[in-house]
Amino acid sequence: MSGLTNPPGNDLPASKSADDNEATIFAPQPAKLAAAGGETVAPTSPPAAADPAPSTDPATPTGSTSGPKVVPSLASITTGAILAHTYEIEALLARGGMGEVYRARHTELGSQHAIKVILPQLASEARFISLFQEEARKLRRVRDDAVVGYEGLFLDENGLRYLVMEFVDGPSLAHVMATRRFSTTEILQLRDRVARGLAAAHEKGIYHRDISPDNIILVEDRTDQAKIIDFGIAKSTEPGDRTVVGQDFAGKYSWVSPEQLGLYGGTVDGRSDIYSLGLVLAAAAIGRPLPMGNSPISVIEARRGVPDLSAVPEELRAVIAPLLEPNPADRPQSMRDLLAGVPAPARSAPPQVKQEPPPDFDFLAPAEPAKHETALPPPRPVEAAPAKRRSMAPVAGAAVVAVAAIAGAGWYFLRPTPPAAPPIARPVTPTAQTDATQPQVQQQPQTPPSQTTPTQTATAPGPAPQREDVLAAAQQVTAGYQCAHLTVSLGDDLKGTVSGYVASQLDLSSLRANLVGVRGAEIAASGVQVLERPFCTVAQLLDTNTTEDAPAVEFNRSTKIYHDGDKLVLNARTGDRDGYLYVDYIDNTGSVVHMLPLPGKPAALIKAGTRVTLGTASPTPKPNEKIYEVSEPFGANMIVTFVSPKPLFDKSRPEQESFDQYGDALDAALRRTGPGVISSYSLFETHK
Repeated sequence: MSGLTNPPGNDLPASKSADDNEATIFAPQPAKLAAAGGETVAPTSPPAAADPAPSTDPATPTGSTSGPKVVPSLASITTGAILAHTYEIEALLARGGMGEVYRARHTELGSQHAIKVILPQLASEARFISLFQEEARKLRRVRDDAVVGYEGLFLDENGLRYLVMEFVDGPSLAHVMATRRFSTTEILQLRDRVARGLAAAHEKGIYHRDISPDNIILVEDRTDQAKIIDFGIAKSTEPGDRTVVGQDFAGKYSWVSPEQLGLYGGTVDGRSDIYSLGLVLAAAAIGRPLPMGNSPISVIEARRGVPDLSAVPEELRAVIAPLLEPNPADRPQSMRDLLAGVPAPARSAPPQVKQEPPPDFDFLAPAEPAKHETALPPPRPVEAAPAKRRSMAPVAGAAVVAVAAIAGAGWYFLRPTPPAAPPIARPVTPTAQTDATQPQVQQQPQTPPSQTTPTQTATAPGPAPQREDVLAAAQQVTAGYQCAHLTVSLGDDLKGTVSGYVASQLDLSSLRANLVGVRGAEIAASGVQVLERPFCTVAQLLDTNTTEDAPAVEFNRSTKIYHDGDKLVLNARTGDRDGYLYVDYIDNTGSVVHMLPLPGKPAALIKAGTRVTLGTASPTPKPNEKIYEVSEPFGANMIVTFVSPKPLFDKSRPEQESFDQYGDALDAALRRTGPGVISSYSLFETHK
């Protein structure tokens, strides 16, 4: 059942003014609307007190300016202590090389927060504070539901610095991986959720540099509610530079990118997070980390080519493999490209590696002792890799790479030519994995490389593909999806895009992979969105009725993201023609609420260009104003609008019904009314 209700007693739309073509819909009682949440309220100022108030400015925190200087100490933080006159400490959550993390309660709002208190010895380092302030300033501007909210950097009167964050309750991905296997759909949800959050951070100039299952929290144990925590504050991105925090390596060795080890120039940017995300997705798919080395030599060796993905379910290999290209130039170039399905650049030639050593590193508890060698052993011959079964569980506490000189350990150089990656199977048709079992992947024998000598003549390439043939092949790819509408646009240069919608993340990933297989073309699914059922069914009904002059809906939140308790206000415009306006709300469970016409009232003829307002955000609504308040069920929702030259239905529909009932009636009404109906739909998200 939808939470949206329309109480009786509503009147027909009343014109605000004869001149402005606007109308407002009123109702006497508040209504509830299913919505989404997770928004954390950041304090704007601490309560007034006799003591100096701490600053909430993340850029330039200040504390007491008078009185004797107090040496800060974490020993003063105990259960019940109050920081900034606002946050009451409830429990110690974790200790790390940077400080301690506590759960705290906002004394005025009652909300829970996580507070990271910085070690005093770090808080006195000028370079650390400079980097910390800069990244705290940026992180505070990152607002995405997939990223833990950062609310400010504080400095109290005792000299303690601490970062206040949203408190996220749920198990880590690492914990859940140890207890159950994820389905293919969950892996794709995890990829898109984490990529979306990282894209928001990257666009603010923030790179995580420590993406791992420990730093991804699954709220309510759901991959589509994953949140990224523990961004790498105060970690330098300069090639070869040491991290600022305790001189520790910024990242765990099982999840680091080649460039974090100094390879490929050593520049760490968003593509490094893409590599780490690929390792995380592979680990989630098989229930354990990929074997990425456990000694200085093996860690670099494991990053010479795309790791062995034979244990990963076949339909996911083509999804994960592009993220794990060793050269960052060969990966998707941004998280937005990854989300949009933009193909990775053509594989670059092996780099001419300068004979300069990457930064030294060591393991606190290596599985093998470091040997005194001056060069890496030559690459092994490329073979079809069998599925490996040995355990690669991370070493607790000691599995940390330290960027520091190893006395007598020698330099480790890169070989100029990395071995080729194992063959990657690509999905051919859309499939769905209904259980969490791991499919048995049969390795295909790999043909050994030919022993071509310089005197041999290469085979002449075949004729260049024609545009008509490429377009036909791409259209054949797009034709095989259920509850979908896809359009291929192809230029004379054989570069193109696909736009429209499909019914699932799995279908979208399959589409992307199959488009890569269209010979001679570069076609990206950059214009394709996922419309899960029932939304794709609704869109199919409207496909023939969508035109440029279709009615439009404006939301009172430009992001179209709402949280529990938010007020939904819509402005529906009728388009360029007179007609009968219909506005329907459809939630992700298939429940339909008819917002206009009002229940029990006939549809009203509305003039072209009229704007009709539905709902109010006023905290003190008038006696007859309607309030649409966000509540569960949370997730995706759809607003559908129609303008018809005549009433669509002979009698009014019930206030609320299922789409199974409404869909058939709507289909019949659209067929009966003919091509004069224009329509549009808009999606919005709701969160707890």
